[in-house]
Amino acid sequence: LLLAGFGSLRVPATPSLWVLLAVLGGVLVVANLVVQYGLARVAANRAVVIMLTELGIAAIAAWLLAGERMELREWVGGAMIVAASLSSARVGERSTTV
Repeated sequence: LLLAGFGSLRVPATPSLWVLLAVLGGVLVVANLVVQYGLARVAANRAVVIMLTELGIAAIAAWLLAGERMELREWVGGAMIVAASLSSARVGERSTTV
């Protein structure tokens, strides 16, 4: 989008900010690799619950930390995520007991 002319490019002015950005980027890459490694070794129905829970936690964090408004659409979406997680967990329980 920056190349298309939307927004403006702001470059950190001090070297300490570049180091902070590099460390933050490294931490995010390592955290993502750890999650992907772990999810590859978990049953699919459990991995779905973990990934869907991440969406709910991100929405709550945006609400609490960034002052985002939670409207009816977001609450309905959250309820659908919870319902899908519970449904997936029950399907997984039935398939392991058969």
